[in-house]
Amino acid sequence: MKLVLIAFLFRRGPGDGEPVRRWRRVAVIGAVAVLAGLGVAQRTNRAEAVLAAVLLYQLGQFAEPDGSLPPVCVEIVDPRGAGDPGSRLLRRMRRVADVRRISECSVAGQRPTLSSTGEAAVVLGAGPIEWTGPDEARVRARYVSSPTSFARPVYRVVLERRRWVCLGPIIEGTPL
Repeated sequence: MKLVLIAFLFRRGPGDGEPVRRWRRVAVIGAVAVLAGLGVAQRTNRAEAVLAAVLLYQLGQFAEPDGSLPPVCVEIVDPRGAGDPGSRLLRRMRRVADVRRISECSVAGQRPTLSSTGEAAVVLGAGPIEWTGPDEARVRARYVSSPTSFARPVYRVVLERRRWVCLGPIIEGTPL
């Protein structure tokens, strides 16, 4: 795409070979500046998008045959420790399920529950992120749905077509 833009800047006009007018160059330079600004926004939301990909992947395993999902309590782990997710991440997840902050849930006892109603819930956690490249990450996660149903898998997340996608858990151990 960069080559197309550069070629467009130096293209000659129709007919007598006069240079492209300045307004075209200004328009192209403006478009490049806007696209560069979007790249900055993408980089700042990169960690959030990676965590959302992992959480949404995990959520799929708790879907009932009819497609319904239990309430979900979300926890994010970063270098400062574990805690509630940000509001943008919650909004992204709420499009799919009834999602709550971990602070709104009780994890003590037989199974995770919503603090307000005592309704059974599932705890999903994600983080920290280990960046293995500019377009790939490993994310440690966890889920708890009962005292005997829990795990701490590590997931592989990659950037595909400008979208972060969780490919699934990484199976570590001896080769087969």
